[in-house]
Amino acid sequence: MTVEFEDYEVTTDETHTVQSLNKLSGKPSVGPQQILGLTHAKPTFQTQIVVRAISDVKGRTCAIPEIALTLGFSDFVVYLAQELSDPCRREVIRAHEQEHVNTWKSHLRASVQMLPGVLRRELGDARLYPSREAAHIATRAQVNELITRWLARINAAATEAQQAIDTPISYAGVLGHLRACPPPSRPPPSLPPLSPRGERK
Repeated sequence: MTVEFEDYEVTTDETHTVQSLNKLSGKPSVGPQQILGLTHAKPTFQTQIVVRAISDVKGRTCAIPEIALTLGFSDFVVYLAQELSDPCRREVIRAHEQEHVNTWKSHLRASVQMLPGVLRRELGDARLYPSREAAHIATRAQVNELITRWLARINAAATEAQQAIDTPISYAGVLGHLRACPPPSRPPPSLPPLSPRGERK
């Protein structure tokens, strides 16, 4: 049983306007708040299963899986609004989104440490099947069901942690940093009230 984390390079997309990010988030705007940054992560996994089996003269087969599981991401993008032309304000929003990035990655890294023991325990000992073919089919189905179920739990926990980052207290801290930025020499006329909001998953 091996479980590994494969890191993924996060890209930055600054081609969207605030209005576009509001639509991209899928969340309605509340009052004057506008979405100036979003983090989009798509976790994925790859599984290699080798069925170790031995059969008796009647074809009855004792089998157990050998598993190699890799956790990672198939997509990871941080969106920053076009209107953030001022470097100070852009970095404040980028730092907030980096919290989301770090949280996603830390959850997957922690899962790498947790999963081997959990999977070994739930898979249990070798099982007996009526034939080698039945052993291969049933063992692979058992492993895939188990991994899918646990990854759903991991994603749910990561999503909950993301939501914990986007709180009124967190936003108040971000606003404080934004207000501490020096006023831009030529403020963009269309810049909305600076307030990050939301997290796209």
